[in-house]
Formats: sequence, C-alpha cells, structure tokens
Amino acid sequence: MAHSRSLHAVLLAVIALALCLGAPRAASATPSISQARSHATQLRADIAALNGRMAAVAARYDATAQRLNVVDARIADNRRRLAAARYQLAVARRVLAARVVAMYKAPSSGFLDVALSSTSFDDLVDKVRLWSDVYRQGTLAVTAVKRSKADVERRGLRLAGDRKRSTVLLAQIGVERGQIAAEMRRGRSLLAAAQARVQSLVKQAQARKAAAAAAAAAASAAGYHPVSGAGDAYTPLSWARALLGYLGMPATSQNLTAITSWELAEGGHWFNSARYNPLDTTMPEPGATVMNSVGVKAYTSWAEGFTATVATLRNGLYGPILSALRRGDDAVAVAAAVASSPWGTGAFGV
Repeated sequence: MAHSRSLHAVLLAVIALALCLGAPRAASATPSISQARSHATQLRADIAALNGRMAAVAARYDATAQRLNVVDARIADNRRRLAAARYQLAVARRVLAARVVAMYKAPSSGFLDVALSSTSFDDLVDKVRLWSDVYRQGTLAVTAVKRSKADVERRGLRLAGDRKRSTVLLAQIGVERGQIAAEMRRGRSLLAAAQARVQSLVKQAQARKAAAAAAAAAASAAGYHPVSGAGDAYTPLSWARALLGYLGMPATSQNLTAITSWELAEGGHWFNSARYNPLDTTMPEPGATVMNSVGVKAYTSWAEGFTATVATLRNGLYGPILSALRRGDDAVAVAAAVASSPWGTGAFGV
C-alpha cells in the first residue's frame, strides 16, 4: 500500500496548510480555507474507502490465486497419473495380444480338443489344469485392459475438469487484477489532486506574504515604523494612520475616521485581550495565542499585529474595503464595505 501511505502524507500536508492559512473570523472563514478543510476531509474519506477497496480486492485475488495453485497442483498430479495409466493400458494390451497369439498358435485350444488328445486320466487332468491356467491368464489380461482403459478415461475426465476450473480461475484473476489496477489509478488521481491542492495553498500563502512584505516596505518608505515593544505605544488614531501607511492608502480624515470607528466596533487591544490586534483578525502568526471562541489572536508585538492585519486585508476577500480606502473620501463607504464583507464586524457608525 505504498500509494496509500503517500496519499496520507499529502493529506497531512493539506490539513496543515489549511489550518495555517488564517481567516478574519472563524465564523466567516475565507472560501479558499473552507474549501481546503472540506477538501482535506474528503481526501481522508476517499483514502479510507480506497484502502478498504484495495484490501477487499487483494484478499479476493489472494484467495483465487490459492485456489488456482491447488488446481494446478492437481492438474500436474493427474497428468502424471494419466501417463502411468496409459502406460499400464499399453502393457495390458501387449500382454492380451500375446495371449491371443499364443492361444491361436496352440494346436488344441478348446476343452474338447484337450480331452480328446489325452492319453490317460492323469494326462487329461494335467492338460485340463494347463488349459484352465491359459484361460485364466487370458481372462486376467482382458480384465487388466478393461481396468486400465477405465482408469485412463477417469483420469482424462478429471484432467479436463481441472483444466476448465483453471481457465475459470485465470479469468477471475484477470478481472481482479483489473480491479486492482483501477484502484491504483484512483489512488494516483487522489494523490495528484492532493499535490495540486498543496501547491495551490502554498502559492496563496506565498502571495499573501509577498503582499504583506510589499506593504511593509511601502509603509517604511513613507516613514511609518511600527513599535515592537510592549504597552500602548500606539493610540487608536496613530495605529489607524500607521495601518493606512502599511496599506499604501492615503491618510485622509475620512479614512482615519473609518479605521478608528472600525477599531472601536471590534474592540481589539485597548478594549479586550486581543493584544496588538485592534481589528480582531484571526490570522496565525508565530507565538500568537487565541483569545476567544472564534479564533481572534493576541499577538506578541505591534509589528506582528500589523503584519497579520495587512496580510488579512490583502488576502483577496476585501477588495471593496481597499477600494474605498484608496479613494479616501468617504468614511461611510469604508464602513459599508466592512459591514458587507466576510470580516464579521457588521455595521458600525462613523
């Protein structure tokens, strides 16, 4: 079951990636993550079913092969016995032929001839005994021929029956080999699908990291440098300004109003235990801990919190929010975009 073990390994990779690619809310996970988890569950069920089918087919194949081995051994034995019976028949026929020739050549072969040719009673007795022996030997030869012929016929019938059974078993083995090949093809298909899914998830993760790195570089170039220490080095307003810098968005009064209102609606960092996470994202980061039932994270630094928030906003689900921030002229439009997104904040006032 080498293919099954490979499938299990790929399945574990799929599950691990599915769990590592975070979402803004556990209750509103991104479609790609939901699909990955569903795909991983389906893969686990498909692999279990494949293993069960492979075990059943292999068991049937082994049982059929054992039966075929028994029949083949019986065929070989019957062939040997048939050859011996044919040899015995040939010998019996030669003996019978010799007896017939001997009796034909004898000057007196009948009982009457024997009696009339006797010179005395003792001679008669001796000739009768001799004639009886000759007759008995002839009868035995005939019987031997009949017995050998019957044995040959019986062995021939057994051999023919075993050959038919062997033909049937060979056909059955052919079918079972085809079933095994079909299951192996299904296994390779599952493996290919799992590998493709892993590659897709890896590319998504790499793209998100690249986007976060680009945003960080843009913010750094603009003069926004997140504080890595503990405490409340950022206020809601300064954090909003820094986030806009990381995203490369204009720090207009409308955008600052929208972000600070969003912070208040979520209640992160300053109002709950989601440290360094004002917008309550659930994006995993090294060392981050879960602080509630929906998976909101408490991060270890402001830098880590910015990285997670920017990566989440750029994961492909929040285009309308980014578009409204890019315009920078309507805080209500930003709030409406947030409320209609899968982030999970809902409607909030600005």
